[in-house]
Amino acid sequence: MSIVPPFAAASWAPRSIADWAPLFVSGVVIVGLLLALAVGDSTFTAPQASVPVAREAPRAPAEARPLRAAPPRVQSGNQGSIRLVGTRALPKQNSQLASASGCSREQPGAPSSSAAAAIQAGWHVGADLYQSGYHVVLVDAGVERRGERCVPIGASVLVFIESGLVAIAYDRTGLPASRLAAIEVAEPDGVKMMGGKATLAHLALGDQLLLR
Repeated sequence: MSIVPPFAAASWAPRSIADWAPLFVSGVVIVGLLLALAVGDSTFTAPQASVPVAREAPRAPAEARPLRAAPPRVQSGNQGSIRLVGTRALPKQNSQLASASGCSREQPGAPSSSAAAAIQAGWHVGADLYQSGYHVVLVDAGVERRGERCVPIGASVLVFIESGLVAIAYDRTGLPASRLAAIEVAEPDGVKMMGGKATLAHLALGDQLLLR
């Protein structure tokens, strides 16, 4: 019975320089492959999975959004002091725009084609909105001072579609100074006509124009 001494070399272990040579060559090959892979990793970027990022869609300028082509039905009527009438004729404002000390105002910097037509007709444009396929333009004939307030004179709201003007809403009190001083978009499809902080009327915009 032969006794194998502790830590005796296995039969496959190399016993001479000649036995070590193949292992040395294999080691050199393996190191070369690893270096090649390392260089390749430094110049290659694995494709990354694209992760959708939620972004708010940019709001197009008023002029870039399409205007309604089909003329709406206009329900003429009154809501408080505001009257709505259908018309295709853009009224001209032939007198010089009234001004008052401390009440200087500027026209919109980039008016829509509808607002530009109102300016050409002699009106001051106080607001130029796009809503539901309509251009809604607030105009007046100038401004006067009432106490500490600057009050527009003869303010009206002009409603345009693709072919031009279709309706006017105005303060029917007949007073030179109008309570109507501002307009605001009212979702989903209307415009609020404002006098100070109060809503004078709601102009509904759709297949039919009417005051509420």
